[in-house]
Formats: sequence, C-alpha cells, structure tokens
Amino acid sequence: MKKALLLLLTIVLMIGLLALTVSAAEYSGQRSEGNITWVLDDEGTITFTGTGEIEERFGSDGYAWIQYEWTPYRDQIRRVVIGEGITGVGDDAFYECKNLTEVVLPESMMFIRDNAFYRCNNLKSIDLPTTNSLYINEYAFAGTGLTEIYLPDNVKDVGKYAFTQCKSLTKARLSNNQFEMLREHVFSNCTALTEIDFGTSVNRLNAYALYNTGFTELVLPDTIVFLDDYALSHCENLTTVDLGRVGSIRKYTFLSCSKLESVTVGPELFSIGWNAFKGCERIRDVYISDMTKWCLVEVEGLESIP
Repeated sequence: MKKALLLLLTIVLMIGLLALTVSAAEYSGQRSEGNITWVLDDEGTITFTGTGEIEERFGSDGYAWIQYEWTPYRDQIRRVVIGEGITGVGDDAFYECKNLTEVVLPESMMFIRDNAFYRCNNLKSIDLPTTNSLYINEYAFAGTGLTEIYLPDNVKDVGKYAFTQCKSLTKARLSNNQFEMLREHVFSNCTALTEIDFGTSVNRLNAYALYNTGFTELVLPDTIVFLDDYALSHCENLTTVDLGRVGSIRKYTFLSCSKLESVTVGPELFSIGWNAFKGCERIRDVYISDMTKWCLVEVEGLESIP
C-alpha cells in the first residue's frame, strides 16, 4: 500500500514538473526570419541574431502583417537584445510591450522604424548606437517611460511624433551638425520636459514640436531662426522666453502659454504671425535689443485691430 502511494505521489510530481516545463517553454520560440533568428526565453529576454532588418511580414495583397510571431508573447518580453549585424527594427516590432525595461542595440543599427517601441511605458532609458547613420522614424519611442534621451551625432533624422507622450521625459540632448529641424510633434505632450540642448544644427521648430511641454524658462540658441505654428503652444508653466536670433514666428506659436510674463526679442525678428501670443495675458515685460528694427516687424492681423 505504501509503495503504491509512493508510486502515485511520484507520478503526480512528475506530471507537475512536466506541466511547469511546458508552461515555461510556452512563451519561448525560435524561428528563422530571412537571415535573422530570435529566441524568447522563460526570463523574458528576446534575443535576435543574424544580419539585415527585423521586418514586418507582407501578405499577398501587399499590405504588411503588423503582428510578428512574438507579438502574442509581448507581455512576457522584459528585455530586448539585438545582435551585431542587424541593421533595423521594423514597424511596430515591440508595440506596447508594457513590461519591457531594457533594450540593447548593436552598433550596426541604422533604422528604428515607425512605432517600433510605441507605448513601452516601462522602458526608462536607452543607449543609441553611435557608429552608423541612424534614422528614427515616426512614433518610434512615443509613449515610452524614457526619463532622458541623448541623440548622438550620427542621428540623421528624427520623425514626427517620435517622442510624443513621453510623460516622464525631463531632459533631451540633440545631435550636432546633422538634422536641421525638430519635426511636427516630436516632443509634444512631454509634460515633464524642462531641459533641452538643441545642439548646433537645429534651425527650425516645426508645428507643435514642443507643444504642451514643461519648460518654465527657455533660451533659444542663435541657430534657431524659425518657429512654426503652435511650436511652443500650451506650455502652461513657461514664464520667460529668450527668442535669440529668431526671425519668424508663425501663427499661434505661443498660444495659451498662460504664465508667460517676459519675452526677449532679438534684432533679426521681422515677422510675427496671427495670434502668436494669444492667451498670454500675463506678459508684462518685452525686452527689445533694437527699437529701429522692432518698428519694422510685420505683425499679421494687426491692421484688423480697432
């Protein structure tokens, strides 16, 4: 009787261990994708090896299949390791991997495609490669948990909305001598962003580039000469701004910067767009370096004011 019970207990334990083994392996997989192989282990690390880009799949109708083979396991992904030789991360590759906390990118990386790490809200930091020309596409890191971002000098372009909705982002440092503009919405709704180094090449802030950010004071470098529509609108904590050598301010640029009190104007300013400072009722001080040139500034809509 005791032997029978012991045998039964042994069988039960073996079945239990087998179940655990199956469960642990359930979220693991390995597949050859062109020249790339990936493995997701039971600790949540997905590792890619090979050459070329991690690309989305295409159907017979020519439309991309956004779902990758690891997409059903994305809640288990905690760490992404991409090996040398891989040059790109495809559209939506790690879309909403909400438990992802670490990404290791190779120096061979050249492209981070649309939505690659979209809404990975536990991804707090990332080190970008510094060797090859690097292109960061639209929404690539939107909605992530990044607290700081440094774009090294090899970054050639940053797409629209690339870092939008990064609510924990406090500091951004841009590259030198590479891209010339901040594209539309690139840092919009980064409400904690209070520090930015524009580098030496950015000369234009496109529409909504810094919309609803957390700046309290902002000094624009002499390299920036153009502010597009709504570029700094709804920065509700902004109290002082130095426009440096900005020549053109488009419509609604500072719309609803309700705490803005002080504006410093440089000698190159020649145009102010329609309602550029609408909703900035607290402005009390305007510092003008050249009154003669200030008198020649064209203010759109001024002729309609009674």
